[in-house]
Order: sequence, then structure tokens, then C-alpha cells
Amino acid sequence: MGQRGGNFWVVAWRGGVLGLLGGLGLALAAWGQGAEGSDSPVVPLNDLLKLPSRLALPAELERHGGATKTEWQARFVDAREDIVKAEKFLAKSRKALEEKVADGGAWRLTAPGLGSARPEDQTSPLNPNVPADYKLSQEVRRGREEVDRSGRHLQDLEVEANLAGVPERWRYVEAPDAR
Repeated sequence: MGQRGGNFWVVAWRGGVLGLLGGLGLALAAWGQGAEGSDSPVVPLNDLLKLPSRLALPAELERHGGATKTEWQARFVDAREDIVKAEKFLAKSRKALEEKVADGGAWRLTAPGLGSARPEDQTSPLNPNVPADYKLSQEVRRGREEVDRSGRHLQDLEVEANLAGVPERWRYVEAPDAR
């Protein structure tokens, strides 16, 4: 009985292998005939692993430096808006300080060692050595620092975009009527 069961599996295995080889032979024969009589071009294997050059990615999917066109445009818009906000804040602070100095308020103080508190010494509202109003002077200083920081941020963004190969047109938002 052991031999009979063993013969069954041997015969089944041989039949399976022969069937597989036969099927493979038929497939190769059909492929050989199809290649000779077909109009399809022969494509190298390396070309099959690449996207065709005629299929360009849509702009929404194209990325440079890990970001899409809209993401880069948003970064540049935010950086430019930060500069505008900082410049407006600085202008407002300077104007308030100039009005305070021109007003000739009764309280004109200076820190020890910074000079006299005489009114003729305090004619320039932007003179950091003569604070006519400490709070406004600090606002002007913060405004200048914010303008400088915002400008550096925009420059850093430009450098990052250059290193990432971001196209120039991605750095500006197109006007709707420009199309």
C-alpha cells in the first residue's frame, strides 16, 4: 500500500510538471509568432520602468523641495505680508513718537548717563539716546527689528527656493486677469 500511494504522488507530480512545461511552451510559441507578425514596437526593459516623457505631471502634483506650486506661492505671500505688516507697525510707531515729541509734553526724561533732558536736545524723535517716551521708543525699536527679521525671512525663503529649483513663476501669485 505504501508503494501504491507513493506512485500516485509521483505520477501526479510528473503530470503537473509536464503540464506546466507544455503550457509554457505554448505561451512561448504564441509570443514568438505574435512578435514576428505584430506592429508593436520593441521596448527595452529600462524604458518600461520610466514614465513616458509625453506625460507631464499636472502643476498641482509637481513638487520642488517637497512643496507644490500653491504651497510655495503661499510661503512667499506670507513672507511678503509679514514685511508689509512690520513696515506699517514701524510707520505707526514712528508717527506716534514724532507727535509726542512735537507735542512738547511736560515729562521728558532720560536714563542716567544718556544726556540732558533739555527740550532742545530732544528734537529728534528717532534719536535712541534721548527717549521722549520710553514705550514709543521701544515700539519703534521692535518695529525696526521686525522689519529686519521679516526681510531676512524672505531672503532665506528665496535661498531655499533657489536650492530646491523652484521656478520663478511659482514665487508670485498670478493675477486672475493676467491669464
